[in-house]
Amino acid sequence: MDLLPAVRTVWRYRLVAIAVLLLTGAGAGYLLVAQQPTYEAAASFVLINPPGPPSDAEIKANPALARTRADNPYTRFDNPWVIVEVLAQAATTNAARAGLVRAGADERYRVAPGTKFGFMSPVVQITGVGPTAAAAVGTARLVSKAVTAELYRMQRAQGVHDRYLIKPLWLEEPAEAALRPSKQLRNLAAVLALGGVLLFAVPAVLDAIRRWSLEASREAVARRTPR
Repeated sequence: MDLLPAVRTVWRYRLVAIAVLLLTGAGAGYLLVAQQPTYEAAASFVLINPPGPPSDAEIKANPALARTRADNPYTRFDNPWVIVEVLAQAATTNAARAGLVRAGADERYRVAPGTKFGFMSPVVQITGVGPTAAAAVGTARLVSKAVTAELYRMQRAQGVHDRYLIKPLWLEEPAEAALRPSKQLRNLAAVLALGGVLLFAVPAVLDAIRRWSLEASREAVARRTPR
């Protein structure tokens, strides 16, 4: 369809076109107001194995070491990734998530094994999420604190001395957040594109119906007119 006839058709059905524009504007406004932006803040740490059991010389120099439990059962795994998975699952149970939400965290946070250094690396990746950068950073800090606390708790529950605990070494502390690409812009573009299509399509359909109705009326009159 040429542009000028299309514009004329839209103008002929301008009330319908105005309704389409209003609906498109309402849809775009809803997306801009109702859908909040999403920020993400990242944090990660690597698990560091403890030193080995005290030697005879160390025990002789410090007899108290003989009474400390150096056997950490979590160091027996051939793959330290198992401990990372245990921490990730512990931090994302319904109870753990509810407790962190009560403490002020956003429920959309994520805890998972880090893959930056390989799928089997002993890295814990934490992602804080929030409607603002500050909220995302705050969530990442709360979750990081909870995960490290769980790391110490589950080892101390086995009676392991602090000297022989697996400890976290921070690779990335939660300090800043970035705006996560969301569906908001894509949805907004889709609404505007649909509105643009309907702006010309609806009047065109109505005009086609009008012309078909007029043609049908002429044919009916012609059939009734005696020759």
